[in-house]
Formats: sequence, structure tokens, C-alpha cells
Amino acid sequence: MNNAKRSIIGSFARTLESPEGILGRSLELVQNDLPLNYWDTYPGLIQAVTPADIMRVAKKYLGGGNMQLMVVGERKQIETGLAKYGKVELVDPAKMTIGSR
Repeated sequence: MNNAKRSIIGSFARTLESPEGILGRSLELVQNDLPLNYWDTYPGLIQAVTPADIMRVAKKYLGGGNMQLMVVGERKQIETGLAKYGKVELVDPAKMTIGSR
């Protein structure tokens, strides 16, 4: 989790390296009605995220059976383990086309 936080904060800092990036971040403040010091506090907000926060948000937005999981591998090795997550649907990639399931 610490690596993910460092990555988010680092990529944010890189967006402030150009005039265009600074303008974009300034526009975000206006568009989202954020306080003027929001970007000053952003790294601290990211650092403050806990595993419990992530679970709470995941349950809110991903709970209720609205998630799809796509797994690629040897059927014999993975199918049994996946069954505990719900219905397993096998798809032949040779029969797939863009936009199909």
C-alpha cells in the first residue's frame, strides 16, 4: 500500500512540472469547487488513506455483485478456486469479437 501511495503522490507532483499541468490542476479546483489549498494538502490526504478506508469504499462501489473478474489461465488449475466468487463463465477467445462478451 505504501508503494501505491508513493506512486500516486509522485505522479501528482509530476503534473505540476509544466504550465499546462498547473493550469489543469487549477481548473480542477474551480470545476470541483475545491478549496484553494487543496493541492497543498493532497499528499497528506493520500498518506492518510488506510486499508479500512479502501475496504469501505470497495464495499460501497464494488459490493452487491456488480463486479466482473476476468482470469486467463489453465482451466483445471483455476476454475475451482474461482467458483467461490460466483458463477464461472468460460469464454473461448477464438470466438470473441470487439464489443462482445
